[in-house]
Amino acid sequence: MRVSARQVGEFVETVLAATGADRVDLVGHSQGGLVPLYFINHLGGESKVGTMIGVAPATNGISAYGILHFLAAHSQAKDAVGKVIPAVDDGTAGSAFVTETGEGGMTRPGVEYATVSSRHDLVVQLSESQLPPGPNVSNVVVQDFCPENLTNHGTMVYDDITLRIVRNLLDPETAVAPACHPVAPLP
Repeated sequence: MRVSARQVGEFVETVLAATGADRVDLVGHSQGGLVPLYFINHLGGESKVGTMIGVAPATNGISAYGILHFLAAHSQAKDAVGKVIPAVDDGTAGSAFVTETGEGGMTRPGVEYATVSSRHDLVVQLSESQLPPGPNVSNVVVQDFCPENLTNHGTMVYDDITLRIVRNLLDPETAVAPACHPVAPLP
């Protein structure tokens, strides 16, 4: 994930140079909600990011309901899973990467932050996705806008209600209330 954070930084530099903007807004899903925090907190991104939104983010690392902590205690199983899903080592709650990302606090004063999470996410629990409360932090739960929306980790990026919430967070001056309707937990 450190390599990914550096790549995010390189892309941010490219966008800033091409647009002449002072800052960019970042929106990331899952580990894409954790990697930008490392960029902001440790690679100079604090002065380059205006808003950072994580959708179903692995902000505090994930435990997979305790499975990842079990794997961490059994090196052969951990190595086998790590070969298939390399992000598991960095993305596990309590990992060196997650701990380092949070050094000095998970947020910085000059950046606006938001998380958009679902109570029906079976990959990232609410406590794993949300940032600590602060004046520049909004932790949004989709079901607070629409209780019958059953969107989950994999479907949030396709869900029109989630996308409306993200658009509203990016541009609050033109915010439009999401149109609530039932959403099945299927793609």
